[in-house]
Amino acid sequence: MDPAIGVFSLAALHEALDAQRIERGLSWAAVAREVNRRLPPPPTRPVSSSTISGVGSRAVAEGDG
Repeated sequence: MDPAIGVFSLAALHEALDAQRIERGLSWAAVAREVNRRLPPPPTRPVSSSTISGVGSRAVAEGDG
């Protein structure tokens, strides 16, 4: 692996999201609403709160639906 690319950690992403969520006093459902507000119009599908909150326990994640 090219060391300039590095390794992407879903656990680290979850930790960062959770820290911001707690700091802002948001539920995971509120986080999902914020994320989905920023998506382009359909056919884009909304992201569920369980997808966002569960990202830290997954080995892999899909980014295109």
